[in-house]
Amino acid sequence: METLTNKFKQVYLISLVVLLLLDMLSFWLRMNVTLPSVSKALAITLQQLMVIVVIVGIPGVLFWSSKKIKILKTLVTMKERLAQYRKVVMARLAVYFIIGCVAIVIQLLANLKGGDMFFIVVLVMFVFIWPTNNRLKTETDFGKNPPVPENEEGEISYPED
Repeated sequence: METLTNKFKQVYLISLVVLLLLDMLSFWLRMNVTLPSVSKALAITLQQLMVIVVIVGIPGVLFWSSKKIKILKTLVTMKERLAQYRKVVMARLAVYFIIGCVAIVIQLLANLKGGDMFFIVVLVMFVFIWPTNNRLKTETDFGKNPPVPENEEGEISYPED
């Protein structure tokens, strides 16, 4: 299980670094390059779109992932649980990454003064979904409802603490 959480951490770190690099590039572009300005009406529309994406996207993915994790706990084998858990974690990460990219692009296009705040919200959410071994055990319910592992000898062995 530690290798699985280490793989999740690698993907999280890569996506976090990419987002930070994109944000720094966006900041550099806004400071050093004259970008075409959009109309005030379009800037307001883009800002409203960003608010909607953040308000709907973040709670939406949290609600979706909690539903999927409840279903995940009913799966019998460890292989099924881990495969389903991997999908949930990667989907959650992908949604946050996309929201972060949208925040950067809208901030760049509309030159919003408060646009960095949306990006900071996404970065804070990355902290709350950071993968750990305890989170994996809790969300997959390994401790209370251990799955039946599949091995060649037919022996039942449970995940180590």
